[in-house]
Amino acid sequence: MDLPVHIAGAAFAGNMILHCTRYSSEHLPDRSFKMILACFLSGVCSHLLLDALPYYDWIFEIPIFSGLPGSWLWRQVAATVPVIVIIFWISRQHWFLSFVSMSGGLYPDLEKLLYFDFHLPKAFVVFPYHSCRLSDSAWEKAHESHLIVFEIAVFALLMTGIFLTSNSNSKKFDMSRMEELQK
Repeated sequence: MDLPVHIAGAAFAGNMILHCTRYSSEHLPDRSFKMILACFLSGVCSHLLLDALPYYDWIFEIPIFSGLPGSWLWRQVAATVPVIVIIFWISRQHWFLSFVSMSGGLYPDLEKLLYFDFHLPKAFVVFPYHSCRLSDSAWEKAHESHLIVFEIAVFALLMTGIFLTSNSNSKKFDMSRMEELQK
């Protein structure tokens, strides 16, 4: 999947962690070590799960920035920065945990970048199945239009999920008030 989808997936995963812990019996403070670790790891897991789906890295094919060195990176950055800004705006009540989750969502591709472009020794690679191989499939190329539509649909669903979970996370849930209403 392209980077904006990974960012959205990681932010959604972090929001789900926050959402679930807000209503559990053991509420964790937003900046506790456990919450930060859970959000980071949920971002990593979301990245690996999204990469398990069939996809076609179509942002790499956009001709913008073609004359610049590292144009592949500029394309991803240009597509991802607006997504990050929107997620921070939607998740402004818990922006730090969104940042941590998105950082986790970037980690597997950062590891891949370090392995292929900066020759990170394989012994330091945490996810060799992801980071030590490039995806180049004839099947993906043959189905690129379907996969692009699929990726856009996944992205739209993740952004909707971010909006819905951020909205519910920002509302204060008072258990004592809920018990009064039930009486």
